[in-house]
Amino acid sequence: MSTNSNVNSRVFVEFLHLLRVRNSGPIVLVLDNAKFHKNAYVFYVSQLGIILLFLPTYSPDLNPIESGRT
Repeated sequence: MSTNSNVNSRVFVEFLHLLRVRNSGPIVLVLDNAKFHKNAYVFYVSQLGIILLFLPTYSPDLNPIESGRT
């Protein structure tokens, strides 16, 4: 999926729907703590059977973008 707009909770939910449609097995997503990942709408749609796992708030070992290196 690609988008020309900013990603928000609605775009993310659309992605989750596509992910579920294209995969019949179990789906586990590891997410950072972007605001649109934690929107109530996203949690409602997680009833699609997609498991959402969140990284700890500050975890540079698990999320290289947080390392502060450019």
